[in-house]
Amino acid sequence: MRHNQAIGKMGEDSAVKFLEKKGYSILFKNWRCEYGELDIVGLKNEQLVFFEVKTRTGIRYGWPEESVTLLKQEHLLNCANTFFDHYPQYEKYSWQIDVIAIMVNSRDADKFQITQFENAVTDR
Repeated sequence: MRHNQAIGKMGEDSAVKFLEKKGYSILFKNWRCEYGELDIVGLKNEQLVFFEVKTRTGIRYGWPEESVTLLKQEHLLNCANTFFDHYPQYEKYSWQIDVIAIMVNSRDADKFQITQFENAVTDR
């Protein structure tokens, strides 16, 4: 596994733990469709949330949340709509797309900061 892939996996695993502590039930991880991937799909209080997780070890290339470009947002919206085509039983829930930004201390991977940007991607 390449370094970036390992950092990404660590970030997603950390995000799952963070979300479970906040009361989310994790329904899917790395759900793929023709438009891309939903990193995490969670449910809490009758609200379905699609999570995009971005992990960085520094700001050389910008903050993690800044990497969710307009094109990426379009892909996430397409993925969310495709998700409902595959799982119509979840259509009864309201939904949103959140971004989980993780900054890792590159010298100590056990130290990181997680920020949740709620309803960060909308088509409204």
